[in-house]
Amino acid sequence: MFEWPCCRGAEEWGGSARLKPCPSRGSAVKSIRGSRGKVVNDKFGHTVGDVYLRLIAARFRAQLRSTDTLARIGGDEFLVMTPHAEHFDPAEVLLRRLHSCFDEPFLIENECIEGSASFGLARYPEDGITVEELQRSVDHAMYAVKRNAAAALAS
Repeated sequence: MFEWPCCRGAEEWGGSARLKPCPSRGSAVKSIRGSRGKVVNDKFGHTVGDVYLRLIAARFRAQLRSTDTLARIGGDEFLVMTPHAEHFDPAEVLLRRLHSCFDEPFLIENECIEGSASFGLARYPEDGITVEELQRSVDHAMYAVKRNAAAALAS
């Protein structure tokens, strides 16, 4: 096993327990929930599952600015917290870049593993003024995307 920053980034950004406001207007939280972590663990074992998560995180980090924070909050769920800056790409552009991290399969121990994930987005202060509120909003956004995708597949 390896050490993750886990919620360190969220705590540094205000911590849901303290309910402090985020640093600046226009900051955003992106939630990313992998959809293949359990399948990878079940099929290939936890060692390959750990490598899979590390590779996902490395691909995410390659898309982020130095001021952004990536935190693994459990299983194959990640949060990306981005402080606002006028001269950087809008949150939607970053979401597309993060989504593209799954365009190519992951090669682990001679196994080609296709990855996928669901994404959600929440903005400060429109969607919440504390980390806890933003996490709740981003989860609602992600589930809405999942519901709409499932409805589109069913029709």
